[in-house]
Amino acid sequence: MCRVQLYCSEAGSYGILSKQLKGVGVPHWTSPEDGLDAVRVYCYTSDCGPDQVKFRKIMRLEVKDLPNTLLFDQNCVMHQSQLSVKSSLTLMDKRLRENGIPWKYFSTVCKVMNVWREFSRSIFEMWIAKTSLADAADAALKLPPKCISGRWGSVNKAECFLIRAGESTTAEVFQALMDAKGMRDQGVDVAQALALGEGTPGAAPAGAVAPAAIEVNLDAEELVAVANSGTALDELRVQDQIVYRMKIGRWFREATAALQAPEFWQLTSISQLTRKPLDHLLFALQQPVNDDLEDGRGPIPNLQASLGPRLLNEYCEILREPLFWNQLADSIRDKNASWILSLALELVLHGAASFNRRIMIPLDRHGPGPHNICNNYVIFWLSARRHQQIHAIS
Repeated sequence: MCRVQLYCSEAGSYGILSKQLKGVGVPHWTSPEDGLDAVRVYCYTSDCGPDQVKFRKIMRLEVKDLPNTLLFDQNCVMHQSQLSVKSSLTLMDKRLRENGIPWKYFSTVCKVMNVWREFSRSIFEMWIAKTSLADAADAALKLPPKCISGRWGSVNKAECFLIRAGESTTAEVFQALMDAKGMRDQGVDVAQALALGEGTPGAAPAGAVAPAAIEVNLDAEELVAVANSGTALDELRVQDQIVYRMKIGRWFREATAALQAPEFWQLTSISQLTRKPLDHLLFALQQPVNDDLEDGRGPIPNLQASLGPRLLNEYCEILREPLFWNQLADSIRDKNASWILSLALELVLHGAASFNRRIMIPLDRHGPGPHNICNNYVIFWLSARRHQQIHAIS
């Protein structure tokens, strides 16, 4: 089995897979068969992008008239899980926009995590000043996780980190740190910030500011002054720092404003709870797989037979969780924010429907019988066993 790289066209995918099969000594799916007593089984798993969809159609077309060649393809369950998470995040942003809230959920969580990682030492020290060393060690000692676009499930670790830190202390620490650092809307014109050629570059005089002295604790105005003074040895580095300081300052202000909003923390709790089945699925798919399947099923048959139905049932359990719904209703102090309760219900139903459509239905698309995708995995496993004859399957 080969790992196929991502390409922007079906022709690219076709070419790279053909080269990889040749490189590992596997016959091409269109090459002449070894004989009537041999069966070739090809398993192909990929995302469901337009290039891969076309490529898989080409493969099926090429093998449909080959009697002893079996090809079965499947959407990558990991990709489908990430797309399910993305659809829930998109739904949240849509409801935020409809209710007049200017920030987006995933982007805001990303900003909070990036700012926390940038000022982790200062946040830890401020946490000690506001609470105690023990509380700071528990909540802010570790570096927070990153939110990665494309790996949408990474937002779960960020949400768990924020929930563990706590709403009141996190908001208080960010606000106090912003006040202490004097974060403000810096009146630095972008054109001025990038106009580094106005100085007189040349040999740096004695006592000039070295690049090592220009650290990120300088604000944008000071960096512009250094850049235009002609004393910087590396003007490109200063230019990058100017843009970065302006960006991180804006992120700090936006993250702090969001942390003061009760809607952000309510959405964090809702998002983390209503996505638990998908988080459990991603965790299960990342576990090591035992190559010997004689004593148990592989991950895909197990997903269809037991894990998938159990995860679907978790959505029903969320709906039947009275403690969560009562606490959520009590936390909505503003009657105009009752849409959050509706959004929570919508996320549960949306998540269950997306899980069933993207994960379960493709696995069951052929129904019970020899053409079921999981039975094809069993055939693939049996064909790989050297001591076992393929004609033993009946």
